[in-house]
Amino acid sequence: MSFLFGLTCICWFLVVYQSRAVEVKQVDDIKGTRSNPNSNDPPPLREVDDFLIQAASRGLMAEVKKALSKGAHLDAEDADTGNTAMMWAAANGHTEVVRHLLQKGANPNKTSRKGDKTALIWAVFHQKRDIIGFLLDKGAQVDFPNRRGDTPLIVAAYRGYHDIIDDLITKGANVHHRTKENEYTALHLAAYQGQFNAIESLIAAGADIHSLDAAGRTPLMLAAMNGHDDIVMRFADDGVDVNIIDLEGNNALLLAVINNHTETANFLLQLGSSVKIKSKQRKTPLYSAVLNNNLNLVRSIYLYDIDYFMQRKVLSKSLELARQKGFDDIVTFISQFQEL
Repeated sequence: MSFLFGLTCICWFLVVYQSRAVEVKQVDDIKGTRSNPNSNDPPPLREVDDFLIQAASRGLMAEVKKALSKGAHLDAEDADTGNTAMMWAAANGHTEVVRHLLQKGANPNKTSRKGDKTALIWAVFHQKRDIIGFLLDKGAQVDFPNRRGDTPLIVAAYRGYHDIIDDLITKGANVHHRTKENEYTALHLAAYQGQFNAIESLIAAGADIHSLDAAGRTPLMLAAMNGHDDIVMRFADDGVDVNIIDLEGNNALLLAVINNHTETANFLLQLGSSVKIKSKQRKTPLYSAVLNNNLNLVRSIYLYDIDYFMQRKVLSKSLELARQKGFDDIVTFISQFQEL
């Protein structure tokens, strides 16, 4: 009898232990890997806060509610990124979790520890339109910037999300807002990235096509720098000057040539962009075309302005550079004019 009683106790203990092990494993699955903090790390999260963040990230509503009932901090930040539970929920499209956290008092405008994200910026970045609208309706500021001065509209413009741009503008987003360091507007960044539809939305909302960034460059110049011909044409058709000179002495043509965008440079030549420009680094379109071993552009510059090309000083400097670099085709092309 005592043997059977002892065996029964052992079996009962094993069942309870196994059940507890499964429960612990489920919690560990939600929490994920925890960092070992050292003196340079932020203070370690309380376990219940970590549980909340992981549950929100995965959209596990029951676990979110459980964590909050156990006293989890709504705006606690994870150890790696500094994102809150609501930021992760917004980024991953868990609308109901976002709704619940806001109802419980989470701050819709809190920035991550690094200062580069808010819940709204995360939602824009990942194209979660439903969550964007919900956050804005519940107090998220449409123009709330991160530490670089990027607003949700700036992020949407850079990534070319024209439908989200329209949504944000409808909610009052400022199309003239500038980033801190480079003083880019949303239009500058859309042009830089070649986001044609985003540009159309921004222009329709009153964005200034003539605005200058901190380097003195128009959106057209940034488009030329990256070889976006269709956008250069769009701005030129609206009257943007192709001969504006930035603070370094570059015009749109020189920026296109330096970056070896042949078609864009040829198009700018047709628009009347000057080949006689010289930057503070003493670069000209012809010199830069030779430096890039771009015979096509060397020929285009010759055809565009023969008088300039045939100047003895211009010819000799270009020929010397081509010989130094071993660009035989360009040497042959230029040499025929030096003999005249």
